Parts: sequence; structure tokens; C-alpha cells
Amino acid sequence: MNDKLLQKLQDMVRDDLDQIEKQTILSVEDGFALFGRYHISHTGNGFKVQRADNDIACFDTVRLALSWCIADKCNQWTLADKIKNLDHTRQRLKNDIDISSALTKRMQDQPRRCIAEIKVDHKRSRLRQVNEQLNKCISLAKYWQIKGFQDEIARTRRTNTNTPNRASHAKSSRA
Repeated sequence: MNDKLLQKLQDMVRDDLDQIEKQTILSVEDGFALFGRYHISHTGNGFKVQRADNDIACFDTVRLALSWCIADKCNQWTLADKIKNLDHTRQRLKNDIDISSALTKRMQDQPRRCIAEIKVDHKRSRLRQVNEQLNKCISLAKYWQIKGFQDEIARTRRTNTNTPNRASHAKSSRA
């Protein structure tokens, strides 16, 4: 008797667990498992996103990787592409700034050194712009994630259409 009851309980909960897994972000031993679809793992130089054992991209930070997964899950492919492209641009600019700064420090010719420093400053300002755009993309991904939670909550709420609102109830009680 207990085995049959336990089996029924497991069957009832299994569907709910599958639904919950599609909405969760879990920390696993080698990274994160997201929405039952994605896996983020730490590599030596960033965070690799995989879907069904296919490498998607390598991101500079875990926030960017999570944001890309959220955008992809919410079918916001333009946002996902923008995150991926901006992160690639950011990585390229950071490497370029590091190399250019090292070369500039070794320059002996003062006019060339001044020109090289101006170029490095321009790359730094471009990097700040890219970082600002990435922060906006992360905020937008957060919005889509929260919106998804609210949609799930709204679907589970019961609406009581027979109950009058307060204004109509107050008018009818005064008459």
C-alpha cells in the first residue's frame, strides 16, 4: 500500500519538478546549470556557455554568460547577439589596450609616445562606452527574467470575477 502511494506521489511531483527545472539556475560543481538547457563552466580565461554539449560562446564574466542565456531563453535573440558581440569587442579592446600601453611605455621618441598615449586614451573611452552598453544589456536581461517570473505567477493565480470592486460596491450600498 505504501509503495503505491509513494509511486503516485512521485508521479504527481515529477511534472512539477520538470517545470521548476525549466525556470531555475543551479550552481553545480563545475559552474552553473540553467533552465534545464544551458551549462556555464569556468575556463582559464572566461566562462564557456554550452547547450546540449555544443559550445555557444566564451564570455568574459559570469554575469554576461548568464545574461546571454536569459536572453536566449526568452527568445530575445537580438539582445543575445548584442551581448555576445559587445563582449567580444570588450575583450578585444582590453587586450589591445594592454598591448598598446606596454608598447607606449617602451617608446623613447616623445612625439610618437604622445600620439600613442592619445590612441590608448581613445581606446579606453571606447571601452567605457562598451561597458555601459553591456550594463544596459544585463539590465534588460534581468527585466526579461523578472517578467518571466511574473508571467509564471500570474498563470497560477486564481481570478475571482464574481466579486465586485470596491467602487461599485460602495455605490450600491449607498442607494
